Amino acid sequence: MEASVIIPAYNAARTLGQCLDAVLRQDYPRRGYEVIVVTDPSDDDTERIVRARRGVVHIKRTKREGVAVARNEGWSRARGDTVVFLDADCVPERGWLREMLRPVEKGADAVQGVYAGSKGTVVSRYAQYEIELRYRRFERKGINSLATYSAAIRRAALRDMGGFDPAQKEAEDAELSYRLTKKGYVIAFNPRARVAHRHPQTLHKYLSQKFRRGYWGASLYSKHPGNLGKDTYKPPSLLFEIALAGVIPLLFIGWTLRVMSPFPFATAVLALLLGTLPLALYSLQKDPLVGLASPMISVLRTYAILLGVSMGIVKRLLRI
Repeated sequence: MEASVIIPAYNAARTLGQCLDAVLRQDYPRRGYEVIVVTDPSDDDTERIVRARRGVVHIKRTKREGVAVARNEGWSRARGDTVVFLDADCVPERGWLREMLRPVEKGADAVQGVYAGSKGTVVSRYAQYEIELRYRRFERKGINSLATYSAAIRRAALRDMGGFDPAQKEAEDAELSYRLTKKGYVIAFNPRARVAHRHPQTLHKYLSQKFRRGYWGASLYSKHPGNLGKDTYKPPSLLFEIALAGVIPLLFIGWTLRVMSPFPFATAVLALLLGTLPLALYSLQKDPLVGLASPMISVLRTYAILLGVSMGIVKRLLRI
């Protein structure tokens, strides 16, 4: 099977060299895959790093239009029957490509790989454990959504779908996934296809990431309302937690103005905290410090998503 590995890169000099070296050293026949890097105009040494690797196809864009456009340009020029997407800040293990292609060889139309782990701060370790709980759900319930930090898709399926939606600046992979599964394409999960990755190291960067995902989530679910609450990539309780986060300030105001008892406010706060328990208990088993910090980070995460969703909805309404 011939494959094409597509790596979009923008100001990626810090990690791109390691990423490319790992892709070029895969335990898969070198003639069996090509490596394509699509660069947006960068302010660092991203392009020099690509040029320094022999055998890497470099598509140099002159305008920054987002990762969906970069991926579309990459796969549209690919030769492989299967297109494997990888982020420039990921370093795949040596058997990664073989494992990414294994489910396709068995009949799957798309494949999701995994983050191998994250060292560093409490926040980055928390983010890894949050994702590991998603992987557990995939193994129990299957998967209906791709994340293109490590994903493979048959080129025929990409062509059928018309690729990624350029208007979807984030969650473009989820948007494509919804169209794929709606048309009957099968997504497989392979936890043996592993890539190393460092998640956001600070609380500010982590919450900013969640805000952006909430903001673009408003656009995503306006296009695919039937998938709201049905995406296996997101915790099933997340919608309920976001709703609680929105109601709690109103209940607090009602209590302080003495127009209602404190009971509804206290109940809502307790319910929100109970929603943080699964991740906190999972984290405690692996890392007590992260487990103790987990409830606070989870609550802040929920409010960051709520704020992003609210901003996204307001912006969409103002455009109408």
